[in-house]
Amino acid sequence: MPVTNYTTLRWLIALPSLLCATVSAEEVSRSVDAAPFLSRHSQSHAATLPSTETLALGPLYREILRPEHTIHTVGPLWVRRSEGEVTYHHVLYPLFTYRRDTLGASGNLFSLVRWKEGTNADQGEAREVWPFYFARTGATPEESYRAWFPFYGSVTQRFGDDRWTWVLFPLYSRSEKGELVIQRHPWPFWRTYRGGGHSGGELWPLYGQRKKEGDFQRGFAVWPFITWQQQSSEAGTSRTLAVLPFYAAQDAPHVTSRTWGWPFFGYTERRGPVAYRQTDYFWPLVVQGRGPQREVKRWAPFYTHSRTPDREKTWILWPLWKSQVTLLPTVREVEQTSFLFVFQNLRQESRTNPEAAPARRRHLWPLFSSWDDGRGRKQVQALSPIEPLFPRNAAMRTSWSHLFALYRLNQPVSGVQRHSLFWDLAVLSREPGRTAWNLGPLVAGETGARAKLTLGAGLIGLARNEAGRWRPVWCEFSSASHAARP
Repeated sequence: MPVTNYTTLRWLIALPSLLCATVSAEEVSRSVDAAPFLSRHSQSHAATLPSTETLALGPLYREILRPEHTIHTVGPLWVRRSEGEVTYHHVLYPLFTYRRDTLGASGNLFSLVRWKEGTNADQGEAREVWPFYFARTGATPEESYRAWFPFYGSVTQRFGDDRWTWVLFPLYSRSEKGELVIQRHPWPFWRTYRGGGHSGGELWPLYGQRKKEGDFQRGFAVWPFITWQQQSSEAGTSRTLAVLPFYAAQDAPHVTSRTWGWPFFGYTERRGPVAYRQTDYFWPLVVQGRGPQREVKRWAPFYTHSRTPDREKTWILWPLWKSQVTLLPTVREVEQTSFLFVFQNLRQESRTNPEAAPARRRHLWPLFSSWDDGRGRKQVQALSPIEPLFPRNAAMRTSWSHLFALYRLNQPVSGVQRHSLFWDLAVLSREPGRTAWNLGPLVAGETGARAKLTLGAGLIGLARNEAGRWRPVWCEFSSASHAARP
């Protein structure tokens, strides 16, 4: 991947706002309020790690510098994220992803074209164009392959098998897993099993039977309507039989189950290791279950309540309302949601320190999201259509979320706040003894011991000195650090 000169790009974008040659590079790097051309703010508080964020041309260019990671984005087109020795590049995520670390590099084009290469010969290389071409260069000839699907190929450690071979698929294929060999010719109609104590054959969907001596025996007739299985274990023998949709049964050392009119009516009784009995009056809508460690009362979609030792969940008029309490080793989580993701309210309470203030996270999709860690740090964003839908996908949030951030609030510690509208076009910052505001590069003001009012992003203005007198100033493009956004 080509290396981008981020410093040059940043200064080219910022050039229209830098009108005075007497401003030093050190001053500009501290703080700049000239949105939509350039906006940079830093934060450094005892309770938070230092960070610097830069915006240019509204949301089109963004840079975040933190000790744990750095992020550069150009709209949704390109994102670069570095975390220690790991670097990610995303282009129109999830269209294209590139990852590099000390062990090698890998790429992914919409999960269809993928490749991987290591930094030494032992790690090898891999290429694939799904589902037509698969290639790998391993440390040994046995680990290497080159295969063209569906014409001919033999791949190792793929698709859950030790080796899978095909010729003019689906006319012939062979898979190996341990000592078991399965041949299909053609798939999926004729199949044979052999090796490792396995034997049997299937003519799908009419009839099939396979077994492993001392382990199991299973079969079907007119699949999936008639199936049976017998499984042996140290606890005893388990037998299942299904004649669908009329009847299904399971008999095991600790479980008995019967179903009539599958899958709607029946019961399941577990006698160990934890007792539990469930009756299906009309599964999955009307279900009643009870045991010492589990309870289910379901009259869906009107009301559902379930309980286990570490979780209690209630649904009312699904999907209108859900309430859930989860006990983690050190945290108690209380979550309420409405319409699955439209409204979400999560509260985390410490189980080891009950006096600690709870942490909170709220989403009202797609209008806003808010976070409060309970120790003084708060964040708010509006609009927020990405965060509620992809809470565990950092790449998606980094690539797209900031494009919708018409308003953001960041409070790194109690008493320090920064409000931003339209990607820093209008900013209001508050901290003890000081309030500052600006409307892009047009006008900015500050109150407190060193009050001032400036025009043109600091080109000219008035400032009050320590004696309380106002004096003219010019070319003051930098200011004291404000709290940066998350």
